[in-house]
Amino acid sequence: MKKSFLLITATLFFISCNQTEPQRLYSGGKLTITDDIGRTVSLSKTPARVISFAPNVTEMIYALQADDKLVGVTAWCNYPPQVREKEVVGDAATANLERILALKPDLAVMVGTKNTPILAKLKALNIPVLVLNPVSLDDISQNIRLLSVVFNKQAAADSLLAVFSATSKKTSSSLEMIPPGKRPKVYAEISSQPLMTAGQLGLVGLLIDRAGGINIMSDVERDYAIINPEVVIQRRPDIILILHPQTDKKRLAERIGWQNIPAIRNKKVFDDLDLDIILRAGPRSVMGLKELNRIFYEK
Repeated sequence: MKKSFLLITATLFFISCNQTEPQRLYSGGKLTITDDIGRTVSLSKTPARVISFAPNVTEMIYALQADDKLVGVTAWCNYPPQVREKEVVGDAATANLERILALKPDLAVMVGTKNTPILAKLKALNIPVLVLNPVSLDDISQNIRLLSVVFNKQAAADSLLAVFSATSKKTSSSLEMIPPGKRPKVYAEISSQPLMTAGQLGLVGLLIDRAGGINIMSDVERDYAIINPEVVIQRRPDIILILHPQTDKKRLAERIGWQNIPAIRNKKVFDDLDLDIILRAGPRSVMGLKELNRIFYEK
């Protein structure tokens, strides 16, 4: 998995865990960090006007109690509910540059790659940009820790990550006595047109594994992949997760050849899940982990 490294001049904050270090550096020099795509970002002070270009980033900022610094978000940012009070600037693909400039941001945080269009546009406007790209629970934890240093919210991060870690460990410990042969085979449907599922490298595949399920497509070394429906029939999942709004359990059962799939025959198809806690790599991902574990073992 990708790692977000924090470089504070010559001092490694993550090793020292000195919570007062960022305040001293902000007052006397620059904070230098390396983001998830290897870019170096330097900040001379704690950002006061921040734009988030991704819902999971917005959730992290709120969870760190740094939302007073948040002046702009995307139309997809829907949690927590009070985020609707923030100015909407579009998203990473359709950003309103005039609105962005009017907000006078001193930092933008986004999810993407070096080729995400808004990155070059923000750089041209001389707006510092931090690019995150969390996939696993460990990535999420590291991104939360990195943002906590940027915003000087280490105490909030400590509390948040303690709960995050405890929930994850509790789930893992509950699976210690369950051998692989007793774990349910799971098919997670991301889209029906085209038919797409989760491989082993994306958040959904990782959550299935951590929650005690066996992803029937774990041999696919990608985050998500388009598949033939015959593959699902052949691999006979015990549980089906519908993680999109294009279909439901009734229409799924009407697909040709799917009637004898164990999950459908035993009514183990779930189409009413909170998609954001499963698909969105953020602070609530452990809630998604807990919910999947409950479904897999009927807790």
